Amino acid sequence: MGKNDTIFAPITLVGNSSITVVRISGPKTFETLKKITSIKRVEHHKIYVEYIKFEEKIYDHSVIATFLSPQSYTGEDMAEISLHGGYAALETFLKLLKSLKLREAERGEFTRRAFLNGKIDLIQAESVLQIINSKTEKSLFLSVKNEMGEFSKKIKNIRENFLSLKSYVQSSIDFPDDVEWSYDSFKKGFEKVKVELESLKRSISSGRIMDRGIKAVIIGRSNTGKSTLFNRMLKEERAIVSEYEGTTRDFISEWIDLNGVPVNLTDGCGIRDTKDPIEKKGIELVLKKVESSDIVIFVFDLSKGFVEEDKRILDMIKSKDPIIVGNKSDISNDQNFEGIKISALTGENLNRLNEEIFKRINFSDETIIVSTHQYNVIEKMFDQMQRIENLNSKKEPEIIDYHLKNIIDGCDILLGKITDENILNEIFSNFCIGK
Repeated sequence: MGKNDTIFAPITLVGNSSITVVRISGPKTFETLKKITSIKRVEHHKIYVEYIKFEEKIYDHSVIATFLSPQSYTGEDMAEISLHGGYAALETFLKLLKSLKLREAERGEFTRRAFLNGKIDLIQAESVLQIINSKTEKSLFLSVKNEMGEFSKKIKNIRENFLSLKSYVQSSIDFPDDVEWSYDSFKKGFEKVKVELESLKRSISSGRIMDRGIKAVIIGRSNTGKSTLFNRMLKEERAIVSEYEGTTRDFISEWIDLNGVPVNLTDGCGIRDTKDPIEKKGIELVLKKVESSDIVIFVFDLSKGFVEEDKRILDMIKSKDPIIVGNKSDISNDQNFEGIKISALTGENLNRLNEEIFKRINFSDETIIVSTHQYNVIEKMFDQMQRIENLNSKKEPEIIDYHLKNIIDGCDILLGKITDENILNEIFSNFCIGK
């Protein structure tokens, strides 16, 4: 990956469409445009309508937007060329660019260049992928906040406050005659700054939920209305529903939006004794799904009551603290059951179930969406803070200074001030080509 290469890639979906847009970025961008169009002088933020022409061959009629360095997405000279949609038009044009010694961009290389050229910090760079991967409207808006720099501001503020605290500790080490070390004085300042990191920790816990989603599984014996509930929560007929036991022989998973939180909902086959090898395998897979799930919804049939088979299944999954739901309230009103009663058929009281799921998610209003990399860094920062809190007899400034430095380094890693090539490669390899 050469930093001085001029790179290109389609930045829209490839296929038959009205247009396809190709981005070019790097030092030879405008030299290339002059070779393949009649453009003589390139201006910033200008739109050109041009035929793509090279060696007497006309490739396409295009619309070209130009951006001069450093006022572009990448911070380099850049152009975005809108071609007619379709595989032939795109492939022919890309072949032309290769022949002119331009290089195909790697995954996330445009955003990586934006980061390396100081257009955005690493938090903002990662937010681009979060926007693309957003599963709900709420997660989209939170990701856009990150891209706008709100998360970065929090980290910069935390860094500044811990740096101020560290300067006192460091001064007491370097100039003991001038600055007297007092753990009590340090503790007062520390108590103030730790509140910010504790608040961040709570925010990112919810952020991980928004980023990866919640795994929820519907389980119960056969014919209790699990698939009907799945379809009702999904708001479409996704699972087959019938009066015959064993209709669902495997599991189906789909994403739903629960008050803005992405939930991966699984409809499992009915748990029962069966000789059918396919159904047996399906039951095994569902029980494995239960083990890895965040929330388990156990459904029984109100019209038949809580039978021995229900008790047996509930005992199998009790470690997951399942939400117990009595279904078919439209045809039965079991007075002995005081839990959540619903009718998956009519949707009656479904909001009560949704409220219980949302309550268990433990979602914070101050949510910050974070990547796995960001989450791990902040966890380490929090660990360093706790180590300072847990100091007993050894309250020497040198030990405290070491932990404070690690917290500040964590901020710098998040912002991209301290970079590791392997970490950057891992982050940007998750991007698509063209971003």
